[in-house]
Amino acid sequence: MKLIITIDNTAIVLQTDSADGAAEREVYNLNSGISIAANLRQALSVCALLRNPRLYDRVTVVVDTPTMLIPEDEYTSGSATLLYRNAFSMLPADEVQTSPLDTLGVVLAFAVNKDLHFVLNENFRYVCFAPRLASTLTALSQRAYGGFQEKLFCVFNGMFYSSNNSFDLSNATLMFGQIFFSPNSS
Repeated sequence: MKLIITIDNTAIVLQTDSADGAAEREVYNLNSGISIAANLRQALSVCALLRNPRLYDRVTVVVDTPTMLIPEDEYTSGSATLLYRNAFSMLPADEVQTSPLDTLGVVLAFAVNKDLHFVLNENFRYVCFAPRLASTLTALSQRAYGGFQEKLFCVFNGMFYSSNNSFDLSNATLMFGQIFFSPNSS
């Protein structure tokens, strides 16, 4: 059985995915006064899906942190940390993880808290990290190949819809903007 843990600023979402198609979901709201690793330790004792951590063959942890895209041909294992630290501010307790995204020909670099990494490896057999943006990028690249026109996709974090049928982007942060060309374009 597979467990997917999604961690953001407000909650830890747990979701199981078993071979027979059964799925369960549970949400643990974070206590803002303690670290994410301490929140996970509390969730391990409180959440029903985490009562027996050795039950899961594979655990995928989806983290919501800034993500850097590095072209596969320019990627080396030592360069990811250096590039990420120069592009984003990091806490001393963070480490840079990488995840290849073969459909786009890039490697995603993102930060993971070292204490969180330790707690997960202490309780689960096989832990794999992925940035939250990876699934969005994959979906957008698949949509880009439909039709004959060039497309521009932008993903905004903190975007609000206003009452006059327009988007208020004053508090939005651009996470990713990329033009995907369809193979039929000239």
